Amino acid sequence: YAKANPTSTFYAAVSGVHVSAVSPSSDAAKYLCEGDIVTEFNGSPVSSIYDVMSIINQHNKGDKVTVKYYRDGKYYTAELTLRSSEDLD
Repeated sequence: YAKANPTSTFYAAVSGVHVSAVSPSSDAAKYLCEGDIVTEFNGSPVSSIYDVMSIINQHNKGDKVTVKYYRDGKYYTAELTLRSSEDLD
């Protein structure tokens, strides 16, 4: 990522899951952008997509979860409604 984005500023202290794409029809598209780093999912720290999927698998379609993410030197929190992959374009 750093090589592909040489003009970006990087913060080594931030760990989490790098957002590489967001489905435009998902609830997450209202908040998350490519390049964001998801640091917590529903109150639990995450360091891999497997952490995120484990938490999602404990919930049902329609449940609300909170996502803490990092962008441009700041942390943000969003509440997302889980949907099934069939609901997305």
